Amino acid sequence: MPEKDPEAPEKEARKEEKARITTIRNLDQELYGKAVSIAKSLGKPVGEVVNEALRLLISTLEYGVTLPGYLAREAIAKGKTAVESLVEARKAIVIGDLDELEVTRRDLEDVEGKVLFKNIKRLTISSDVDARLFEEKVAGIVLCDTLVIPSTLPKLRVLSKAKMVKKVEVAG
Repeated sequence: MPEKDPEAPEKEARKEEKARITTIRNLDQELYGKAVSIAKSLGKPVGEVVNEALRLLISTLEYGVTLPGYLAREAIAKGKTAVESLVEARKAIVIGDLDELEVTRRDLEDVEGKVLFKNIKRLTISSDVDARLFEEKVAGIVLCDTLVIPSTLPKLRVLSKAKMVKKVEVAG
């Protein structure tokens, strides 16, 4: 006779709590339909696909990076979360929750790896930061009210790493 798991009731309660039904008002029916279609093609429950979509949104806001669609589908198929895939794809130091910050060449050279700037009201990239160093060291810029960049940095290259920036100023 097999032994009973003494933690079985507790595990079952946690499983039920996770599977709780949640109602979302004003859900776009077209988006929901696309989620259903993706779930069917992946052989996954719709709730799992919607959870992953929410994780992608949250990780974009938190980490300033997005996972390309094919990697997101691959991550779901392999049972990984988008956040796990993002962490693997881009390891970055997060600097944020500041009113104002000026970043110089020395600042970027002194840090190991890449930097993500998040939730900074006014972020200024110093004129001594060149395009090569910017590409090499900046993982992303997200949730920034004002981003000030030197005229020496290609604006579109900088903006390709920026998400949810309200205003861009070019200095010099």
